[in-house]
Amino acid sequence: MKPLHSLWTRITFIIVLLVLGIMISVSYFFSYRELKTERFEVRERMERIAKQIASIRFAETEGWYVYQNYINNLIRADFNKDIVYIAIFNEFDSLAAYSLNTDWLELDESRPLSRAEEQNIVRRLALGMVAEESKHDLDSVPVQIHDAESSYGTVDVGFSLVELNDAVARKRMTNFLLLAVFTAIGVVASAAMSYRIVDPLRKLSSAMLKVSDGDLSREVHVKSKDEVGELARTYNFMLKGLREKDFLEQFSRELGFTFELVKVVKLVTERIVSAVSSGHGILMLAYNREGRHALYAKWDSIVGDVSSRDFWMECPKGSKGVSTTDPMPADCFLEIPECSEKMKTLLKEFNFSANAVILPLPLKDDLAGIILLELNSANAELPDDEKRFLSALAGQAALAIDNARLYEELTEQERLKKEIEIARNIQKEFLPQEDPSIPSWQINGICIPATEFGGDYFDYFQLNNHKLGVVIADVTGKGTSAAFYMAQIKGMMLSLSTMKLSPKDMLCELNRKIYRSMDPRVFANMIYAEIDMQKNTVAFARAGHDSIMLKRHNETKVQLYTPKGLGLGLTGADIFDVNISEQKIEMNRGDTLVMYTDGITEAMNKSQEEFGEEALINIIQESDATNVQQLRTKIMDSVTKFVGDAEPHDDITMIIIRKAE
Repeated sequence: MKPLHSLWTRITFIIVLLVLGIMISVSYFFSYRELKTERFEVRERMERIAKQIASIRFAETEGWYVYQNYINNLIRADFNKDIVYIAIFNEFDSLAAYSLNTDWLELDESRPLSRAEEQNIVRRLALGMVAEESKHDLDSVPVQIHDAESSYGTVDVGFSLVELNDAVARKRMTNFLLLAVFTAIGVVASAAMSYRIVDPLRKLSSAMLKVSDGDLSREVHVKSKDEVGELARTYNFMLKGLREKDFLEQFSRELGFTFELVKVVKLVTERIVSAVSSGHGILMLAYNREGRHALYAKWDSIVGDVSSRDFWMECPKGSKGVSTTDPMPADCFLEIPECSEKMKTLLKEFNFSANAVILPLPLKDDLAGIILLELNSANAELPDDEKRFLSALAGQAALAIDNARLYEELTEQERLKKEIEIARNIQKEFLPQEDPSIPSWQINGICIPATEFGGDYFDYFQLNNHKLGVVIADVTGKGTSAAFYMAQIKGMMLSLSTMKLSPKDMLCELNRKIYRSMDPRVFANMIYAEIDMQKNTVAFARAGHDSIMLKRHNETKVQLYTPKGLGLGLTGADIFDVNISEQKIEMNRGDTLVMYTDGITEAMNKSQEEFGEEALINIIQESDATNVQQLRTKIMDSVTKFVGDAEPHDDITMIIIRKAE
């Protein structure tokens, strides 16, 4: 309970601090700053008076007595009542003229001051020689009397700050009283508010301690409709979920030790019937019988006091009651013509009433089966939360049934696995078994499928004695379908490579063949390049593929080449042919070309982060590799390190071409 008391204290303390902060801020901005501004304005006014006195030219005065008359008039004016003294010193620092406002001085009123006494007082005030307690009540502004060539003395205007200081004291006391009042209000309000928050939390804390001891029956009821009330309702919902989770875990453990389909079916039926306190129930497994979707019940799928025998019932896949995953009334099957009569017989022979419900056992996009349940009269209709619980049980049951079936099919799967391995080896034979050996050129290619079969493809074609064709492609999808289409494209390329077409014409002709003969939902991205060993050039065209990267020998920046081009098989020749272009690159000694599929740049780690094009560019820029094998190793090592233990996201294919130094 101590943490809750601590929370109460912290809430109260925070609110009080907030009130204090607001009051102090208000005091500063509306009191201190205001008085500071007033003091500045008074001093500025006094400085103007001093400058006005100093601006009287000495030559025009014909003596200091004119200063005397002027400053006497200034100090007697009503608007200058806060001036204490005005002193004018000549160039020898002697007091030449002065005026004193005795209203600000504590003097003996029994006799008037002599002129010598006044002079002495003015000098002492100008030097700041006043009582310690009065120093903060007096301020002065000195201004030089001078012209462009000489200085004639100083004007010193002293003024009183008593009224300003009194105003500061009054406002300070007012602020202090307001601060005390609002602090007291804040303490009381925060204590009451924090109690209303903490008391329900205390109840929740006590209930949670019971839950930690294994008691899942302790619910909390809070009347408030705010966040705390919502928290209590969430706790109660969580508690019910824990009870259901406990049942699910026990159910899952029992299923985990059962592998035979007959035993799994019996266990599933018993547990689900007991979960809803049902009178009895039947589990009907889904089968494909002679190519037709059917449901089948046998003796070990029946729980309750009913006769046992085999029972088949045809039910078209996707029908209402088969495609859903939520419990529903049993009579919905009566609306399906193919199984209406069979369902009537089933309900009658196995003593099911109008309260019977059907619980589908969903399995991915199919069903493992259904369970027909007879509800007690008290449970004539299942509430939504119980429907969700039954759906969770159904999911566990469907998975267990599917695993049991998979267990029975294990031998068959092992046989298929060996056949797949043979097919994968055949696909590997489609790819070049070794890189071309060309004088003054280095070429290296690699293809790593993400699954047993890949949809990426690369190849080389010897066009004549001084030209070599290079192709890299990425067929949509993965697996067997992508591998099949990859094989088709390879056959087309072998046929077209004998026609001596330019890269652009090659892709245009290939698009015509793919568009006419392959599935319209399938397309491929490709780059076809032609290396001319005599002219040291690489001409290429691109059909929706990633860019070609070029790194010049004496440059650090990697250039990207992305000529326009659409994916193969997406459109007919009328659109494809006008939206493709061809480019040519002159290769110098040490220049390197990199062609790749998006399996490299889109390689993902466990955090779903992509390797990225920028990372590939940085590796190529910073690499000091002297041959294509070294560069390929650096790239593949970086991708492998980035991906780590994550599952392969896509096929990885890359071709590196380098003009030898």
